[in-house]
Amino acid sequence: MNVRKTIKRLILTGATAAVLPVTVYAASTAPVFEGWTVSGGAITAGCQAGASCSTLVTGDGFLQQQVDDGGVSYIRTIITDAGATSAGGQTGSASVNYSDESFVLSGGTTSGIAGKQSLSDAAFGFTGTSELYTGWANSLTAATNGNVVITQSFTDKGVQGVFGDEFENSFKLAIKQDGSGTVTGKSMSIGQIVEMGDGSVVNTTDIQKFVVEQRSGSLLTSANTGFDLAATSFDAASNPLNGGTAAWAAGDDVLFVWLGQQVSDDSGGLSVFGFESVEVTPAGGSATLVDTFSTVTAGIDASQVIETAPFNWDSTATGIATAPTLPAPAIDGANDDGALE
Repeated sequence: MNVRKTIKRLILTGATAAVLPVTVYAASTAPVFEGWTVSGGAITAGCQAGASCSTLVTGDGFLQQQVDDGGVSYIRTIITDAGATSAGGQTGSASVNYSDESFVLSGGTTSGIAGKQSLSDAAFGFTGTSELYTGWANSLTAATNGNVVITQSFTDKGVQGVFGDEFENSFKLAIKQDGSGTVTGKSMSIGQIVEMGDGSVVNTTDIQKFVVEQRSGSLLTSANTGFDLAATSFDAASNPLNGGTAAWAAGDDVLFVWLGQQVSDDSGGLSVFGFESVEVTPAGGSATLVDTFSTVTAGIDASQVIETAPFNWDSTATGIATAPTLPAPAIDGANDDGALE
């Protein structure tokens, strides 16, 4: 069996499902991903509770099952690398470097696909997953979740305790669609931490963190009438040149940008900088932007009830309870391991 041709067919199935009419299905339980292992390319998969399963096709790194559940039949396909073996004690996508798993309804009368693809490379510190729910599978996602979800992360710690260089990056995109395939909401999260230093053990305090959060449409469910950023720049008449109050309603498009950094110099001094902006675009309206910066504080102090001026954060709108902060920079070669919030 040609695995590449099989993947191509699955992709085409998903693309077609997004434009064909939708029929509601009525299984006793939703199809369940994961729950499988592989040894030398031979995949062994369990059967979800309440269903009966039979093997249709097997191959090196390939398994296809029929899953019968409450009068509804799915065709389940699992693909991984030829000759792959699950890492000790692990199952499913977490146990291999690559996997692609999907469910389609048997019979060909109802369009749609529920799919999940995972990829990881430990040597390069990379992980990524993509999930797709279209057609009949649209109803499997809650109103606050996306039908298309892409998650990626990359980490390069460098040579810890020697050079102090470090790089972390995370990305998540969720797109919400209605039953006809029309996009109704979006959620995007981007995070990055960079530690540079100058290659010496003594001076490794250079660090920068960058955060972007966007919520719109059906994935922005809360309003805010008083999001305040303090002014830090003024004209000759003492009129503020930045800062201000942002407001939005549920369903608007809100984009948060935050940057914090600390950069050392050879004399041991430290340059601190922080920036935050909020851009609001109402449905059918024009965008408004509020921003501020500081050369005194680089971060939002989440330990305080009221964030350190001039910054602010809306944990409800972003879905991130803890406001972003700048991790402590590496000192004397002891690398920081602060995770992206």
